[in-house]
Amino acid sequence: MTDQIQDLLQRFHIAGERRALAQAFSALRVEFAGPVARFLREAPTSLIVEQVLCDLLVDLLGVTTDSRPRAMAPDDHNNPVAWRRHVLLNALRDRSRRARSYDKAVTAQGAEVAITSVETPDTEQQIELRQQRQRVVALLPRLDIRRRAAVALEIGLELPMVWIEELANHLGISWSELLTRLRNHEAAPHDEECKLRVIYGPEHPQRTARDAYRQTVSRACAELRLLLDRGRS
Repeated sequence: MTDQIQDLLQRFHIAGERRALAQAFSALRVEFAGPVARFLREAPTSLIVEQVLCDLLVDLLGVTTDSRPRAMAPDDHNNPVAWRRHVLLNALRDRSRRARSYDKAVTAQGAEVAITSVETPDTEQQIELRQQRQRVVALLPRLDIRRRAAVALEIGLELPMVWIEELANHLGISWSELLTRLRNHEAAPHDEECKLRVIYGPEHPQRTARDAYRQTVSRACAELRLLLDRGRS
């Protein structure tokens, strides 16, 4: 018995049919929605399920040179549905582990900043952003994408898929390249170079990228302060 999604993925992998990939994306979105919602213990229609689902689909359908999509079963596998269920569960577990590690690292970094209390503009901005995290998150969509992404990196906010697509287009790179940069940062949240590379890539000298990043955060903070003040008045 043929499997429609497997056939679509094979057409994309063998013949490079982008339409087949788009159709597979839509079909897997339906197939994976229930399992993702159950794993997250959220309603299938919740925004967090939508975000995680899109992130996972990008990962499981992404390809590198001479490789096949992870959601595509091997040619000798007789149950593509079981294969997809297996890779989805592994991807959800990996994502959960990365999220826990990242949260611990961000918490430790915040505690370190509070203890050292270095009186620099950067530290003051970071503390201010974290203290007003909920209000800041609500206002972030009103910033341009570069400032929005920089603030998200500072407060440890995971970028929604729509932001990743917007930032990738803004930077002129593929979403897969941007996802790789984000994952490198998640794996080493204390590494300043990894954080800078999310927005500026490896081609910019670190000092230049650092100065540009600080200016971006400073301008974003100034814009957020105005928005916060307007909200209080």
